[in-house]
Amino acid sequence: MLGYPASKKLEQLLIGAGWKGEMIAFQGGHEIPDVVLKGMNLYLRNITG
Repeated sequence: MLGYPASKKLEQLLIGAGWKGEMIAFQGGHEIPDVVLKGMNLYLRNITG
């Protein structure tokens, strides 16, 4: 689990990546959309320095 500051940072990155605040099924199976992968990559870089 993330602490509050990290969870708020992740929330802002997801919103910046186009997340609308609701979960939707990914089209085409279990593949994660590129925009989500890029947002998570940026987030992980920011929290690890």
